[in-house]
Amino acid sequence: MPPSAAEQELARVFDEARDFTRFVPAAGRELYLDLVELIINPAAAWIDDDGIVVCPVEGGDDRWQGGTSSRFACPAAVLVRERGRGDLVAPARRALSQVASGILAAAGNGAEFPPGVVDLTAKEFAVACNILRHQVDEATSDAWLRALAAFYPDRVYTAAARMAAGGRPNNYGASACTAEWLRFTLGLTDHRDWVDRHLAHQLPWLTDHGLYRDPGDPMLYDLMVRQNFSELLHYGYDGAHREALDEALRRGGLTTLLTVSPTGCAPYGGRSNQLHHNEAMVAYVCEFQARRWRDRGRADIAGAFKHVARAAAAAAEPFLRLEPFRFLKNRFDPDTRHGKDSGYGEYACYALLAASLFARAALVADDSIPEAAEPIAARGTLVNLWPAFHKTFATCGDSHVAIDTRGQPHYDATGLGRFHRAGAPPELALSMSIVREPKYLVGDAPTDRSVCLGPCWRTLAGQWQCLADGAEHIEHVGFERLEVSSKSVQWRLRWSFASACGLPVDAVTQEFALSPGVLEITATVSGVVDQVGFEVPCLQYDGETGTKGEIAPTKAAVLHQGWRFEAEVADAANATLEEGLRANRNAHYRVARFEAPPPTLAARLRIEPQG
Repeated sequence: MPPSAAEQELARVFDEARDFTRFVPAAGRELYLDLVELIINPAAAWIDDDGIVVCPVEGGDDRWQGGTSSRFACPAAVLVRERGRGDLVAPARRALSQVASGILAAAGNGAEFPPGVVDLTAKEFAVACNILRHQVDEATSDAWLRALAAFYPDRVYTAAARMAAGGRPNNYGASACTAEWLRFTLGLTDHRDWVDRHLAHQLPWLTDHGLYRDPGDPMLYDLMVRQNFSELLHYGYDGAHREALDEALRRGGLTTLLTVSPTGCAPYGGRSNQLHHNEAMVAYVCEFQARRWRDRGRADIAGAFKHVARAAAAAAEPFLRLEPFRFLKNRFDPDTRHGKDSGYGEYACYALLAASLFARAALVADDSIPEAAEPIAARGTLVNLWPAFHKTFATCGDSHVAIDTRGQPHYDATGLGRFHRAGAPPELALSMSIVREPKYLVGDAPTDRSVCLGPCWRTLAGQWQCLADGAEHIEHVGFERLEVSSKSVQWRLRWSFASACGLPVDAVTQEFALSPGVLEITATVSGVVDQVGFEVPCLQYDGETGTKGEIAPTKAAVLHQGWRFEAEVADAANATLEEGLRANRNAHYRVARFEAPPPTLAARLRIEPQG
């Protein structure tokens, strides 16, 4: 298989950097355990006398019928072993015993239980059981092991039924493969053939970039599958697909180095994004790859992975240190549920998932591997993923851009949805787009249209339309690489629209130039329009503090937490500030629109320390 675009990009960068890459002592492992304690310390009080997690926001654990307790027991067990937290043995014991006598017993007896919960949590039960069985009496540990051994995979995991019904594999199957392998390593079952059979179904959904295409191409669920496959190999999987998995994970790991922001934030896109378990999965994937590359004699690549792993954990840390901690990247009170996915994503369940993943990242982390002093992508990188994942990522110095070239309905808008600079609040110049009719909660904010940092146009009938809302009309997205260096990264994207779509434009072209702290965009709207415009979501409120701002005919600026975001459209004839607040998972925004004669306008976006 020829090298992927990401691999070619990094081969150039590592070749240029090999003689002068600086390293610092690694400190990821202790940070992961610190984050676990920030979640588990308050969560210990959520475990009732029966071992059920009582979510402080949602109440009980009705949706998973007690299955969430595995996500408490696993990180609690790791803290018992790694930090001597004997106070956690009792609540973790209650949690495991409840799961053993609850959903695992139901699974083993053929009784009804929530579909998919065993797929997702059996591996956490196995890890916790393996640690804590030496901390409890023999009768209790035997009961846990019997419950974990009692079920048959094709009757309990959803993968077999899904395939029999003509469906395609998804992330549940990857998780189940890891769970089944852990049952085998504990000597409880011998279903190696089941693991091999279902991995064979999963492998075709890994792209040349090593990314997994869960339905809808959500970025988190690529990470989720690769984390599970990494854990599978970490625990010694040696079946028929080991080499294929190792190669896919190698490719996917290299792609991750290009897609994680210098702020440490995981790439946005699709369901479940902005929750901290995104970064926890990045940490696990990168720690696993750091070991892989160290063992192959590439300390430079290993160090690059160590840097990204620790940076990802650091991105979650400020939110986990709030009182109460936030389980996703905003500062709204958890009781508001702001940013939570509409049909799932409960506070306790997904906070504990982050704790579980950070705990398991600590188990795979080797801090004897030195960490690169800066992200390797900072030397100037550019990668375009099309059509799978429909994303373009660029990094230059401490600054990063992510563009969704064909937004997913209800989750992502089309266009520039992320402009980051290391040190600045990620939400300042967008960490994700604003979308029409989101499948996550945004309170009373209107949800009648999508917004990105990007172009719009006014029709001859006086109606404003925007690229952000144009996903369903896109026929093709062309990409052209212009220049990539440590000083500037430049590229061009051209969105072509179907002639029968009813839009007054047939194409939108944007030329981008990213340098540290600055993004310059030249946008051209091809068609019969009255005016062109450029929309800028201006941060108003992050859930805890408001911002200061200013707007003029050619310029808008926002001041927040010691940083300034400025957008300037020098040729604009007018600027308006939309009434009302719009929202994404992170914050509230007001949308400024700069207007100019067609067909072209130029915008300059800047993030810099205030003053």
